Amino acid sequence: MMKCIRNQKGVCISIFLIIALLLSTIGYLTYLEIENVVIQELGESAEKVAVTAAHFIEEDMEPYKALSETSDYQSDNYDQAYYQKMNELFQNIREETGASYIFTAKKISDTESAYILDGENSESKFFFPIGSTDEMVAMEGDVFRTGMAGYTDFVEEDKRSSYLSGYAPIRDPQTGEVLSVVGVNFSGDAITVLMKNIKSALVIGISVLSMLILFIAFKLIWDKFEAENIDYLTDLHSKRYHDKQLVDFIKKAKSSGYHLFLMMIDIDFFKEINDEYGHDIGDQVLKYVADTIKMNARKTDICSRFGGDEFVLILADISKEQAGSIAKRIMTKLRKTPIILEEALLQSGKITISIGIAEWKNEMENQNLTQYADEALYLSKGKGRNQITIYDGLSEVI
Repeated sequence: MMKCIRNQKGVCISIFLIIALLLSTIGYLTYLEIENVVIQELGESAEKVAVTAAHFIEEDMEPYKALSETSDYQSDNYDQAYYQKMNELFQNIREETGASYIFTAKKISDTESAYILDGENSESKFFFPIGSTDEMVAMEGDVFRTGMAGYTDFVEEDKRSSYLSGYAPIRDPQTGEVLSVVGVNFSGDAITVLMKNIKSALVIGISVLSMLILFIAFKLIWDKFEAENIDYLTDLHSKRYHDKQLVDFIKKAKSSGYHLFLMMIDIDFFKEINDEYGHDIGDQVLKYVADTIKMNARKTDICSRFGGDEFVLILADISKEQAGSIAKRIMTKLRKTPIILEEALLQSGKITISIGIAEWKNEMENQNLTQYADEALYLSKGKGRNQITIYDGLSEVI
């Protein structure tokens, strides 16, 4: 029994590992797909914010055009009121959208641009005053060249930060010329926190699902094991289980030389009990006898229902006297104890059993042991029932 349970555990562990590997792979691919979708959504959001800001500027283009065409910002020769108002507007947009930065810039050369508007607080160290120059990134240059909005993947600015940026052109409504671009940056920190939460949720979900599938697999395997190896009525082992175990025990007896006995038990006059009390009471009698056999046998003995009202025990590493003692204990318990059932009381002595015992010998074939135990049982029946017969070449009634 323990060997079978260990086998079931081994199967379940193998199933769990396979399921865990499969679900982990699916979870990892799902994580990557979610990450791609989130990045795409964030990129599109950055682009939309940039496009919206560009359209807003284009609706009142003249003051912005004048601001962008100013060549000397050091002398404050530009519309400072308009500049301050637009910077405040960009600050509001940045706060409402959760963007890290929002700005506009004009092209100085193919590799350099100059800031015009900046949504950062002017007191911040990250604020770029009007006219400040910076290296032009590839997407920014593409927007100047093609006039098409777009967004980047995450770009690592340094080891501690990365940004995803959306860009949109600001066009002169009269000429269609791209005067400058709006840039919107989203920090990778937002994605990192979100993906960390998603990862935790996936790990928890996969763990719960794995355990659920493992439980279902174990339940199915155990139900199959019970259906094949446990008698549904008595909870003793089935004949199928007994047959497999008997082969194994005989192999061990051959190699180790220990004594091996087979005990067959049959309820006397069981048909009459069924006829007098009905099959429901008969089933209760079978369960009671099965429980009595199991309680009075050793834990190492294999107790099975052989069929009908017949039971069989495999007794390993035991002497003939010990086997006979177990048989007497079972018989005495049944004979001297009244059986209280749900709808009937069977008085002491109403339930008796006949027992046949055979010892395995080296010269025997596997089937001989069962045959000799059955013959011993037949002799017990023939001599008046309620008896124990041990077969060892000759018949011995005890």
